[in-house]
Amino acid sequence: MAEFVLASQDIGRVVQFVAPGFFARLAYEARFPRAERSSLNVILWSIAASLPLVAVGNALANPLGIRSDTTSWQYVATLLVPALLVGYGMAALRSMAWTRRVLGRLGLHHQPDGSLYALTMLGLARGAVVVLELHDGRMVSGTPRAGPSFAEDDVDEVVLTHPEWKSEADWSADGAGKAVLIPLREVRSVTFSEDPFV
Repeated sequence: MAEFVLASQDIGRVVQFVAPGFFARLAYEARFPRAERSSLNVILWSIAASLPLVAVGNALANPLGIRSDTTSWQYVATLLVPALLVGYGMAALRSMAWTRRVLGRLGLHHQPDGSLYALTMLGLARGAVVVLELHDGRMVSGTPRAGPSFAEDDVDEVVLTHPEWKSEADWSADGAGKAVLIPLREVRSVTFSEDPFV
């Protein structure tokens, strides 16, 4: 029976076509967290994303006189640094208002696994106001600043800055503080001051 032995160079070549895509994804998810994916999904996505990233790394390595050796730290750097920059750059591009508007017109508002909070409140323009009606009848308005990023995280609160509570007839900021944390389970409805999908 023939023996199957992998040398460090062989392992390096396999990793070469996985690691750049994996690190690009990590950089992207530093800005846009996602729910955990299956290992197979992560590997396939990493391989697909690595193909163009390896081509870019090789194009950078050749003029710099860096040999394509996966055990060379210079070559590894030419693969991983552009991958991290591309991943974070794509996330930064996606976070821009004009990009969100273009994607919104195409029906791609946010990540499909985003929480309803992320799909609506995080898409609002800076300074936009929402009104939360609580189950006990109280109402509070403010600017949403933090909450669950994706559907499976364990965050069950929303943070509003510049809060105002509604008394019998008027809204008042007296004694409301600079921000308020409200458990989402206490929220009956949310009213938006603007369309979150525009």
